[in-house]
Amino acid sequence: MSDYPMHGYIKEQPEALKNLTDIRKAATSRFVEIYEKVNPDRIYLFGSGTSLNAASLSAPFMQRILGVEVSCLAASQITETKLFGERPLLIAISQGGTSANTIKAIEMYKEHPVIVITSKPDSTMAVRYPDLHVMLECGEEKAGPKTKGYTCTILTFYLYALEAGLKTGTLTEDEYNDYINQVYETCEKLTDNVEKTFAWFEREKDNMKNTNSCVVFGKDVAQRLSVESALKILETVRYPAMHYEFEEYLHGPIMVKDAGLMLLGVVPLDDDKKRALDLIKVIYNETTKCAYAITNIEDPELPNALVLDFPDNQYFAVFAQTLASQVIASELPAVMGGTGFDDDYFMKIDKVVGTKDRIPKKEEE
Repeated sequence: MSDYPMHGYIKEQPEALKNLTDIRKAATSRFVEIYEKVNPDRIYLFGSGTSLNAASLSAPFMQRILGVEVSCLAASQITETKLFGERPLLIAISQGGTSANTIKAIEMYKEHPVIVITSKPDSTMAVRYPDLHVMLECGEEKAGPKTKGYTCTILTFYLYALEAGLKTGTLTEDEYNDYINQVYETCEKLTDNVEKTFAWFEREKDNMKNTNSCVVFGKDVAQRLSVESALKILETVRYPAMHYEFEEYLHGPIMVKDAGLMLLGVVPLDDDKKRALDLIKVIYNETTKCAYAITNIEDPELPNALVLDFPDNQYFAVFAQTLASQVIASELPAVMGGTGFDDDYFMKIDKVVGTKDRIPKKEEE
């Protein structure tokens, strides 16, 4: 069991994201300097776990703003990948700064332009690569399953793109200001959205405690969100959790008809909104009362839906849409009589397979 409850970090997210936006010029200055110098024609993001998932979700927005192709790969994949482009820029992300396979990839490509992002100035990566290191300004997060770090990483990449876009001319001043206003509006609404999500969980926890598996689906950017949502539940509730792109969920996985299933449907914000809601209604009526729509509209036929206040803009909706899985991951294990994330077991696995590369104590002194 973890000694660091997640719920406090979940509730810190609105303030952390606002603070990050307030200091955006300072927080992004090093990135903008390197970006302008390299003038990349291809960007590669890489990492592991939640850091990888945050980078993956951020990639479409960065590509849209910067007009440069942005690829996201697991650190273990990028070491087997040929780099394309005449001026590739590589960005390694690790909140804790100790991911062994990310360090291996940095070593392999450190002769290229590489930025190393961590939230800890004394982490392995920050100490070994001081000339490459850029701080992730998310504050402390000791819990193993990351929540605040996930959303702060997403926003950091968004702000990198916005500041670099403004500097290099891919964004006008008016466009930049509009995006920043959307960020602040998202932060302002997030406090209420967090409280609504905890209240929703309290209403539904007696149903949720009888579940034995979870499926999360989403479309476009929300499909990338579904990967992290499934991970949060898998590593804390510790039962099978799967993620699917909305249409792909309809091609086979939909046939799982189990009253113990929990479905989290991140309702699309485009013309597929009605289709997704209708699908969730069928599953709610035919399969499981734990079929939940995560949406921004009320529907009387889905009384158990998590209805939050977010715009029909997929890039900014994700900050609210991620809350359902975060709160379930934080609160459901205790309701089910479990212990949540098991630090001791994780450390045993790490000792055997070496997922982390920590600085020995003698190097820290």
